[in-house]
Amino acid sequence: MARKTTTTTKKITNDAPKSKTKSLIRKPKAEAPQILEETVDKTPIGTKSVKIHRSTVFIVLGILLLALILYYGRGFFVAAMVNGQPVSRFSLIEESERASGKQAMAMLVRNVLVEQEAKKQKITVSDKEVADQIKTIEKNVSKQGQKLDDLLKLENMSKDDLRKIVKLDLLVGKLVGKEIKITDKDVTDYIEENKDILPKDQKGDALKKTVREMIKQEQLPEKAQAWLANLHKKASIIKFVNY
Repeated sequence: MARKTTTTTKKITNDAPKSKTKSLIRKPKAEAPQILEETVDKTPIGTKSVKIHRSTVFIVLGILLLALILYYGRGFFVAAMVNGQPVSRFSLIEESERASGKQAMAMLVRNVLVEQEAKKQKITVSDKEVADQIKTIEKNVSKQGQKLDDLLKLENMSKDDLRKIVKLDLLVGKLVGKEIKITDKDVTDYIEENKDILPKDQKGDALKKTVREMIKQEQLPEKAQAWLANLHKKASIIKFVNY
C-alpha cells in the first residue's frame, strides 16, 4: 500500500506544472499588416462619382455661357454678315484705322509739337480765354440759325473735344501771331477796301484795332501752316506704327 501512494503523489506532482504552463501561455492576437492598412482607400463611398459629376456640370455650364456671350455679344466679334459669311469686327477696326490712321497720327504729332513749343516759350492759355472763344463761336453759329450742340453732334464731338481744339488754336495764335507784322498802312488799306463788311458802330482806334485783328486772323492759317511744317522738320519723330 505504501508504494502505491508514493507513485500516485509523484504523478500528480509531475502533471501539475504542465497544466499551469498551459493556462499561462496565450496566443498573440493577429494584427493586420501595415502595408494593407496604408493602401486602404478611406474615401467615403460615392465621393469620387460626385466629383466627376460636378466637373461635367461646370464644363456644360461653361459651354452654354460661351454660347450666350457669342450670341448676345456677337456685335463685339462680328461686324456684318455677307451671304452667311461673317465680317469680323477686328477687320473693320483695322480697315478704319488704316483709312484714317495717317490723318489721326499727323494731328496727334502736331498737337504734341504745339504743346512742347508753348511750354518752351512759356506761353499759356487760360480757361477764361477758352471759354470766351467758345462763346464767340456760339454767337457766330447762332447768327446762322444753328446751335453749337447740334453741330458738335454732327461732327461726333463733345464740348470737351471742342475745348481742347480751341486751346490748341489759341496757343498756335499766340505762337505764330507774334511773328505777323501788320503796319498802319495795311490797316488803312484794308478799311478802304472793305468798308461794306466792317462794323458800322465802330470808329477811329476801335475800328483800327478790330481791323488789325481781322488781318491777323486772315494771315494766321498760312503762317501757322508754314510754322508747323518748320517745327515738324526740326523735331525728332520716331513712329512705331506706319500707315
